[in-house]
Amino acid sequence: MHPRPVTIVVAVARNGVIGRGGTLPWRIRSDLKHFKALTTGCAVIMGRKTFDSLAAEGFPAGLPGRLNIVVSRTGTGTPPALFKPLPEGGVGGGRSHAASGVPSAPTVQVLRAPSLSSALELARTHQPPSPGTPIIIAGGSEIYRLSLEADLVDRVEITDVQAEPEGDTRFPCDSASPSAPRQRFWSHDSAERASLGWKLLAERSTPAAPDQGDQHGCAFRTYERAR
Repeated sequence: MHPRPVTIVVAVARNGVIGRGGTLPWRIRSDLKHFKALTTGCAVIMGRKTFDSLAAEGFPAGLPGRLNIVVSRTGTGTPPALFKPLPEGGVGGGRSHAASGVPSAPTVQVLRAPSLSSALELARTHQPPSPGTPIIIAGGSEIYRLSLEADLVDRVEITDVQAEPEGDTRFPCDSASPSAPRQRFWSHDSAERASLGWKLLAERSTPAAPDQGDQHGCAFRTYERAR
């Protein structure tokens, strides 16, 4: 296990769907809270389409309190001014404070990287809030696939959503590269994951509760890559 584990964070339906039309195909408040708890203070790597989709979730400038690293060869639809250079000594993930001493909203930090490997290099320059803070890979599908093909992933924090919605984006379970070993990849069948080299470390479930913002029930599971 690396000192700062590279961790996929993803919510996946039983049929493998993770997105539809650039947005989430469900509303699950518990999962949004879970994502925030897992990623706050971290360097979060994502593709351009995933970054642009944050606007639909209320974060047009990026995820606050995290270093947003956008993998894009051509930039994004977001104004270039939002891409801030790393300050000398790295970037912190905490809150800024006004002159009154009252904490202000968490700062938004956004960088662009031309490749997944360069994004990881940037992430490793980010000063984490504590030792062992993971580097997060937050999608989309192609970024997930590339990270699995290169055997970069140490952990997967998956929300298994108990639904089968229609969608146009799926979490990869097969490699696009014939040279990538099968065991590096994933299964939507939780019983099969151990045979592919993923050890279940923790899990908890929440039921559907539409009146509380949870459209579907889900299971939050943490897997570690057997090496």
